[in-house]
Amino acid sequence: MPLPFDTPQLHLHLSNNVHNLLRLPANEDVPTPLRNWLTRDLWTTSTADTFVSITRTQHEISIVTDLSLPTDMTDLGVSAETCTVSAFASIKVQGPLAHHLTGILSAMTIPLKNAQVPIFALSTSDTDYVLVPLTKASEAKKALTDDGWTVINSESELWKA
Repeated sequence: MPLPFDTPQLHLHLSNNVHNLLRLPANEDVPTPLRNWLTRDLWTTSTADTFVSITRTQHEISIVTDLSLPTDMTDLGVSAETCTVSAFASIKVQGPLAHHLTGILSAMTIPLKNAQVPIFALSTSDTDYVLVPLTKASEAKKALTDDGWTVINSESELWKA
């Protein structure tokens, strides 16, 4: 479905970094080593390119980050029995997006659905992000490009078949 308008705010930026999704049970505290690791430089401008999103609900704690995870997660106080980790490629709607806009995520996810690319979506005050499994990154890029989206930074190895 072609977009009704094409502005730089709706261009899609493909991240060069792997984004990891960590899922922890809600009934446990986030281990202090993990908290310290995630937030060690979060409040300084030197890490302006860092992506960390933490969401806690009554059912789970979801953490998405583009920080490189240690090989052994027990170093962060996390056990394989209670934490699952999945690797994703990230697509950012360039933004900033006005809050009254509607249908952007819907328009973006329809071609991904048609290409059978699963998504994990999240939003910030400025824009939307869609994460796709690393194994489906090239298919996602093709589906969005074929649908008429303008894709930026598509030369990264992450997005090649």
